[in-house]
Amino acid sequence: MKFAKCALTVLFAITPLLTWAAPVTQKIAVQGMSCSSCQAKITKRLGKFAGVKSTDVNVEAGVVTVQYDDAKVKGAELTAAIERLGYKVTQ
Repeated sequence: MKFAKCALTVLFAITPLLTWAAPVTQKIAVQGMSCSSCQAKITKRLGKFAGVKSTDVNVEAGVVTVQYDDAKVKGAELTAAIERLGYKVTQ
């Protein structure tokens, strides 16, 4: 009983520290992508951000779909990173 009480106390103490939010999915319209090298470059760069769960680059459609934890990274940071690679974000 003493162990269970202690375990519950610890659980309630750390619960506010846990992030329960679902990841954000953002579609970013990007101009200037033309090949698989563009796809690889964007995927690699966005993957360096803490909080990025997945990146899908559709070169033909000109869309980058990013799933991320917005407590760790903001969408504006991701779009700025794409622009620093030399592409134009059109949203």
